[in-house]
Amino acid sequence: LDNHWEFEFDDNIAQQIVPRSAEKHTQYDVSKLCDHCRTMKIWSQDFEFYDTMSSLEDRSGDCGLCGLLCQAMLDRAARRDEVIKFIRNRSSLTFGHSHWSPILSLCTTSESETLRSNEVQLGFPSLADPGSETQMKIISSWIESCDQAQHIPDADNFIPSRLLYVGDMKSSRVWLLGELGDQMKPVKYVALSHRWGNPKQKQPKYVTAAVTTFDNLGMIGSPEGLDQSELPKTFQDAISVTRKLNLNYLWIDSLCILQRTGKGGDAESTADWEKESKLMEKIFHSAYITIAASCAEHRFDGFLKPRASRKFVTMAADDGSLFHVCEVIDNFDAHVEQGELNKRAWVLQERALSRRTIYFADAQVYWECGQGIRCETFTKMKNRKASFLGDSNFPHSAEAYKEGRKLQHYQDLYEKFSTLGLTYPSDRPRAISGLETRLMKAMDSAGGYGVFESHFHRGLLWHRELSTPRLERIELKSDDKVPSWSWTAYSGEIRYMNVPMGKIEKNDGIKSPFQVDKPTTSGVSGSEARSSEIKAPLRTLTENHQGWLILDDPNRKLEKPLHCIVVGKNHQQHHGKQAHYVLLVQENRELEAYERVGVAYLSAEGLEPDIDSPVVRIW
Repeated sequence: LDNHWEFEFDDNIAQQIVPRSAEKHTQYDVSKLCDHCRTMKIWSQDFEFYDTMSSLEDRSGDCGLCGLLCQAMLDRAARRDEVIKFIRNRSSLTFGHSHWSPILSLCTTSESETLRSNEVQLGFPSLADPGSETQMKIISSWIESCDQAQHIPDADNFIPSRLLYVGDMKSSRVWLLGELGDQMKPVKYVALSHRWGNPKQKQPKYVTAAVTTFDNLGMIGSPEGLDQSELPKTFQDAISVTRKLNLNYLWIDSLCILQRTGKGGDAESTADWEKESKLMEKIFHSAYITIAASCAEHRFDGFLKPRASRKFVTMAADDGSLFHVCEVIDNFDAHVEQGELNKRAWVLQERALSRRTIYFADAQVYWECGQGIRCETFTKMKNRKASFLGDSNFPHSAEAYKEGRKLQHYQDLYEKFSTLGLTYPSDRPRAISGLETRLMKAMDSAGGYGVFESHFHRGLLWHRELSTPRLERIELKSDDKVPSWSWTAYSGEIRYMNVPMGKIEKNDGIKSPFQVDKPTTSGVSGSEARSSEIKAPLRTLTENHQGWLILDDPNRKLEKPLHCIVVGKNHQQHHGKQAHYVLLVQENRELEAYERVGVAYLSAEGLEPDIDSPVVRIW
C-alpha cells in the first residue's frame, strides 16, 4: 500500500478552539534572529529562499530560525555545501519541491487578516498540557465532527459482560458492574488499549487492584466501589479522560476480565477469559471511542504526563502581528505506527476493530477514524496504508480491490501480526481471532487458523521468515487446539511464498476442514465443534531432490525419506520442468497423523512417481 502522507489544515477545529482558549492570551516576544532572517517575509504565502547547511550552521548560534532550519536539514542528511531551496507550502515550510513533506510549520493565535490571507493557520506553538481543558475541548471537537459526519457504522446492540462505572467529574470512586448482558441497555463506553508491562514488574504500594481476580471480585464489584487512587496510573488517566468527555463507562481488559493468579479460583478465571476473549471483536467495535495509551510504558506509568517542549521561534509580520515557526511534530508513523504499544499483537486487533481511536503519544494526541488522522496541532493527515487499519468499518476500505489484491493485503496483515509481541505466546490464536472473523466476512469465506477456505491452498504456503532462527510450537492452554499447518500454532515471524495468482494448478486431492460448513467465527473459537485435520495424498521426495526448502525448525532431525503434500504446481513448464509447491510433513506416530515441518519449491524430478499415493491425515 502507498505510504505517502498528505497534510492539510484542520481549520474548522482550530476556529472552534483557538479564539476561545486561555492559551490565546499567552504573551510572546519576538525571538533573537540574525540579520538575514530578520528581514525575511516568511509569513508571505509565495516566499522562498536559498541557503546552505554551512551558512545555517554558522548562524545558528545567534539565530533561533537558523537553528531550527539547520536541525531539520541535519535530520534529512543534507550536505554542508549543498544549496537548499526553501519553499512556503500553505502553512508549512518545505524544501526542494512544494509537494515534499513539511520540515517546519507556521501558526498563530492572532486573527490578523495579513496572516490569514497568507495561509498561516491558527494554532498553538506550545501544546496545551495533557488532560487540560483545552486538550479535552480539542478531543471533544474531534468526536463531535466525526459524529456529525455519520460515516462510522452503528455499534452493535452489544454491551460487555462487565464495565467500570466512573461517575462524573465530582466522583472519586469507580464501580465494577458485572453480568450486564441481560440487565442493561447498550451504553456509550470507552475501551482502553494499553501495555500491561512485564508480569514480574513490582506493583506500587498505592495499587490495591491492578487486576480483577476470583478472589477480589467481591471487593472491586462491591456497592461501595473502589477509590480510583488505588488503581494503576494508566487506569486513573483513562478514568479522568472518560469523565472529562462526559462519558460514564470504561472497559479495561485486566479489570473487566477475571485474571488468573496461580492460586485458588483459577478454574473460574480461566473459564471467564475463555468466554470474554472470544468477544474482543464486539467489545472494541461497539466502544464509542477507544483510548490508546501509546506513551505509557506500562499500566503503572500513566499517559497524561509532561511532554517534551516543542521548539519554535516567534516572528512579526508587516502589520506587527506575531506568528510562530515551529518544529514539525506531526509524525503518526513514528509516534503511533512504530511506537511500542503498536508492537503488541493484541493492539493490532484492537486498532483495526475500533471505530475510532484517540492516541495519547509522546509528542501529541492523535485522532484516527475512517476519515483519516487528526493532530493536536490542527493538522489533518491521510495515508492509504494507515487508512486500512484505521477504517471505522474494517476492512471495508479494501472491499473495492480485486480478489487477489485483497488477499495480498490480508496476508500482509498476518505477516505483520506474526512480528508482534505477546506476554503469553499461548494467546496468539486468540489475539488474531477477532480480526480473522472480520476478514472472513469480507472474503465471504469459511476458514480459521489463519487460512481462508476460498484460498485454502495458498494459505498453507507460509514459511519461517529467513532471519528467524526457528519457529517454536506454542504450548496452548485449555481447549485450544491449533493444527501444525497453521502459522498461529507457532511463535516466530512468518512470510508467505511468492505464488503467482492464477498461474497455479491446485491439488484437488487436498480436503480442507472447512468444506462442510461456513462459519462466521475463526477456527480457534469454533475449533471444539470442527475438525482441524487436512486429508491429502502423501508424496515422497527423491533422495537427490533439488529445490528451495525452508524448515520451521532447521535443527529438527527428520526421518528419511522426506514426505510432503503437493499443494499446487505451475500451469506451464519452465525450461522443460514443472515446479511444485509442497508442504513438508513428518509422521507423528502418537497422533497417528502427519505434522507440518516446513515448505518447499521443487521440480517434478524431486518427487517420487505418484503411484497409489496413500491419503493421510495432517494435523
